[in-house]
Amino acid sequence: MSTKFLEAAGRNPDWTLKDSWQAFADNFCVVDAGSLDLYWYKYERYKEYRHLSYGAITAERELGFLDWFNLYSNLANKQRIPEEVLEGSFTGHVNK
Repeated sequence: MSTKFLEAAGRNPDWTLKDSWQAFADNFCVVDAGSLDLYWYKYERYKEYRHLSYGAITAERELGFLDWFNLYSNLANKQRIPEEVLEGSFTGHVNK
């Protein structure tokens, strides 16, 4: 979905993590429910923070507002961009 939007806006992705982060910084504003502190009483509310992780980089982690703001404010501050995460499986962990 975001690829189609970016292509329509005249941006051709080069399919690297750095380019993806730059595209998010330049073309989107990401706001997540945790940043807004929304509470949605739903049938699986006990799974509210099931993706919260403080460990290794995983493909299951979502881009949140803090991540987006960090990219938006200064992508150049990244010492290393872990391009190898793109080669990992979508359910597995990537070693640092």
